[in-house]
Amino acid sequence: MTKAECRKQYTEKRKQLSAVEIEHQSNTILDTLLNTFDFNGKTISVFLPIQAKREVNTYPILDKHNSLNCRIALPVADFQTNSMFHYLYEHSGQLVINEYGIPEPVAGTPVAAEEIDIVIVPLLCFDKKGYRVGYGKGFYDRFLSTCRPDCLFIGLSFFDGIDEIEDCSPDDVPLHVCITNDTVYSF
Repeated sequence: MTKAECRKQYTEKRKQLSAVEIEHQSNTILDTLLNTFDFNGKTISVFLPIQAKREVNTYPILDKHNSLNCRIALPVADFQTNSMFHYLYEHSGQLVINEYGIPEPVAGTPVAAEEIDIVIVPLLCFDKKGYRVGYGKGFYDRFLSTCRPDCLFIGLSFFDGIDEIEDCSPDDVPLHVCITNDTVYSF
């Protein structure tokens, strides 16, 4: 499938999920994430779900970050430069929903890309080589290309991977792992 075909098909598949299914699958995916990877002492970039896009709910990670003994870095999308930067999550009062429906911190302590150990990456779908399809603006691919070589990229998906995304480009950055409701894919 092409990226455009993936966006269309997986946006529609997400619309078919009920709120109960989204919450149940999100909890299962996050349980797998937290039981598979060690966050202790690490800095983790965590996307917050766009409610209208019916994304995996990652808010429970914010609630658990103290018990996980990790620092949470939250992304902010700069639509003027099509780039992304991060602020340290300190409290829920930092968060607002921007004009695109994205929950973001409005202020905080900046976190540089080289400080991040693990990036939790949003996606619509992924393939068996670790390439992902997002919403098409390239924010994550540009950001991931600036991370340290040992930084781990983990996608979260409601659906299993497809065989191949046909029109990947050299600028696309593959995931290292993708977690679904019942499988942990490693690439």
